[in-house]
Amino acid sequence: FRKPRRGEIMVFKTNGIEHPQIKQNQHYVKRMVGLPGEIIGIETPYLYINGKQMMQPTSIARIEAGEFGYYGYQKTGKGTYLASQNDRVQLANDQFFACGDNQRNSLDSRYWGPVKRSNLVGPAFFIYWPLSRRWGMTN
Repeated sequence: FRKPRRGEIMVFKTNGIEHPQIKQNQHYVKRMVGLPGEIIGIETPYLYINGKQMMQPTSIARIEAGEFGYYGYQKTGKGTYLASQNDRVQLANDQFFACGDNQRNSLDSRYWGPVKRSNLVGPAFFIYWPLSRRWGMTN
């Protein structure tokens, strides 16, 4: 009923996502960092949108700052997308870029590319696993 917002945690289907470790017809949960039409880049530990460092929303700034055990945004070093310093991803008008908060251990758009709008299910509201300080309402 509304457009996805940068920084919110989204649920999406894996249908059509091509990567050897991705099973089709599953649901994934990741933070939405890139919106349609934007150019995404990473210069560790920062996320860049259209050539500008993202400082908002707070959820993205917290990851960049390395709070709560996060390490900032990371290059994959071996992935197809954003593997080296000058790599950028141009999103089409129906594409989103989804990243896990724990960049060192997240299989996300950096590896398999943008998520199509048709794959989006909706925002996540509550984190019930793992039972840790992240348990509770999403932010």
